[in-house]
Amino acid sequence: MKPGEMGRTPGVYREYSRRYSRNARLYNSENPMKRARIALPILLGVIVALWGCTTPSTSTEARTLEARVGKLAKDLKLSQDQAKQEQARAAELERDRDGVKLALKQRSDELTKNVGELEGVRKDLKALLGRVDVALGATPAKPTSEISLTLPTISAK
Repeated sequence: MKPGEMGRTPGVYREYSRRYSRNARLYNSENPMKRARIALPILLGVIVALWGCTTPSTSTEARTLEARVGKLAKDLKLSQDQAKQEQARAAELERDRDGVKLALKQRSDELTKNVGELEGVRKDLKALLGRVDVALGATPAKPTSEISLTLPTISAK
């Protein structure tokens, strides 16, 4: 397509838009202050927005939230310290429990051994009494109630 045939060339279109668009007065104006009328409020708006974003908030709500966060952080630290103390105490109590279990088992074994010895002594005494009665010539009398020694057994779990 040749220039001037069915349409405009790109350079001609650019020139047309500068002359007849809405902002043509700004482009064609000899006074640069007309452009400043638009640019200045935009620039001020940007500056105010940046200033508002950078200044710290001093509202009472923000202060109360900061105080609550500080208190919660302090409470968390206290809770963690208490948890560590309780874990140490639980470990100490577990060691004590293991010591008591060991002592109970030793005592239980000792009791079982002593009961066995006492049963042996009782049988020996019966046999000795029987021999004494035979040596004296008396017939051994049957006891009316037989005494039996039974001790409770303690099982260690």
